[in-house]
Amino acid sequence: MRQQAAMTGTFLRAPVRLDSAPASTACLHELIQDQASRTPEATAVVFDGGCMTYAELEARSNQLARRLRGLGVGPDVCVAAILNRTPDLVVSLLGIWKTGGVYLPLDPESPPARLQLLLSDAQAAVVLTHANLVERLPETVPHVLRLDADGPSIDREDASPLDSMVTESNAAYVLYTSGSTGVPKGVVVDHGAIATHCHAIRESYEITSDDCALLFHAMTFDPSLEEILPLLMMGGRVAIRGDEVWLPDECHRHLASLGVTVLLLTPAYWLPVLRDWQQRPDHDPGSQLRLVVIGGDFLPIEGVRLWAGWRPDSVRLVIAYGPTEATVTATTYDVSANLSQALTCERMPIGRPLAGRTVHILDADQNPVPMGTPGELHIGGYGLARGYLNRPELTAERFVPDPHAVEPGARMYRTGDIARWRTDGNIEMLGRADHQVKIRGFRVELGEVEAALARQPGVESAAVIANGSSADHRRLIGYVVLRPGVQQTMSNVRSGLSRELAEHMVPARLMRLDHLPLLSNGKIDRAALPVPDHARPEDALDYRAPRTPFEEIVAGTMAEVLGIDRVGVCDDFFGLGGHSLLATQVVSRLREAFGIDLQLRTIFENPTVEGLSLAILDLLASQDATAALDHGLAESGQ
Repeated sequence: MRQQAAMTGTFLRAPVRLDSAPASTACLHELIQDQASRTPEATAVVFDGGCMTYAELEARSNQLARRLRGLGVGPDVCVAAILNRTPDLVVSLLGIWKTGGVYLPLDPESPPARLQLLLSDAQAAVVLTHANLVERLPETVPHVLRLDADGPSIDREDASPLDSMVTESNAAYVLYTSGSTGVPKGVVVDHGAIATHCHAIRESYEITSDDCALLFHAMTFDPSLEEILPLLMMGGRVAIRGDEVWLPDECHRHLASLGVTVLLLTPAYWLPVLRDWQQRPDHDPGSQLRLVVIGGDFLPIEGVRLWAGWRPDSVRLVIAYGPTEATVTATTYDVSANLSQALTCERMPIGRPLAGRTVHILDADQNPVPMGTPGELHIGGYGLARGYLNRPELTAERFVPDPHAVEPGARMYRTGDIARWRTDGNIEMLGRADHQVKIRGFRVELGEVEAALARQPGVESAAVIANGSSADHRRLIGYVVLRPGVQQTMSNVRSGLSRELAEHMVPARLMRLDHLPLLSNGKIDRAALPVPDHARPEDALDYRAPRTPFEEIVAGTMAEVLGIDRVGVCDDFFGLGGHSLLATQVVSRLREAFGIDLQLRTIFENPTVEGLSLAILDLLASQDATAALDHGLAESGQ
């Protein structure tokens, strides 16, 4: 039986500061409620199989809020949302906010041990989920509300608006990011900060009621808030992508059918999609697409050149930058308005601050550096997070007084990013001052992965680096030194990591070393760590060569996408370092090679060369049988 817990808030007290939002800023759920009263029959959410009007969204979120309030949820009480990709993603966000509760999105694909760690750290009082995910939850959660199975009882709640218990200074959400000490850290953002930010984004992206944004990102990734909130503020639509990531060669069809006008993507996904659009002119997403925003990682110049060769006149391209601690996006660079300049850049700039933001590039003594000189990027002004959940020392270290602000008491966030001012007034990113990296748009502290590696049985020491210069090819490489006499396989080590870490944090390759190279000060000499070649990983199964032409094509495709010399018939694609985005590339290539409608889920259900080859054969036989049947019916005149 789940244990009852007291409904007490665990969130940092709102600091007295001058970088908080103006007092007149209304909370976002109030603005969306006002929009619903003006256009109740307008479509608010589009999803596979239907749509939801503003009136329906308002009613459902009110009913959920009343049920949560009946469970004791109020200001600064954390409510976790662990949900499938359905309209409940939007309903739960608004419903939690209407009670004053703090929204905590968690990835349903995370290992149960990691879910338990985060739920415990945030002291989540209630978990909103779906029935098929309940078994992944720890037994210690006080209340679990299944939005599907418990839906009929929630629907009996009063659908009228609740009395507001929320102010701009209340905590709105907490998002966990990777921690350098090996422990994830929760970033707390209040209502005033996210509301002020969405007003700035609405203006910068020119959002209107005619727009439809795709909810592409996971809710644990803060760009998802930009995909939802500015649109609903203005009476636009939010289109929800399903659980499966779209294949690059089918993205255009989904965008066109949903009428998407605004698209936010990471470079790791945008690049293969853009390559497909340029190579196949018939794969056009439709004339309604007007804005593409790329964030979460550096956009290589290749991405701009591909876009420029596609159709830059009708689609605006914007680069967005911002850490979670600065509330989603802090700076933007409009590639469209600077195309000739952008095509000559060695590195794409991250642009200039959004309205209400300030940016400083400072030296170690917090003095401004001259034009063109590298320094640490600091972000101030409206929109800073409150701090780190239950981590006052870390909050004080990263959120520091801003000596360059006009108003006394203002703060700025030390990003750890190294940047410089360009002569045109834009900011150019150069790298990191620490060991944080971006993997497929996600922040990863190498220290957290190294700590998890070191906890695995038999491991004496470990190191992790990011290998690969391009956003869509960057991967983590782990190095392991085993204790003397220990018999341990890298496959077992990987399995242990998968039980602790999110999928994007598990190294694509693990290499066993006799010892880690060290500098004279005793620290790891990361530059001396061996770069893996294209050979099969040492922990792979004994190699078994492909036996049929089908297996040769499948094995060759997997090897090319993974960047290794060969893949055996019994090798597991994901065990060799594959992930969901790479899987989309494999499936797209095999669809073209065999002329079949291969689905992405097939490679997850059949991750070996042998299994995937058999699935393709079955699909070909099914298509042949269907074609023969259609031909026979046509001949008979039926």
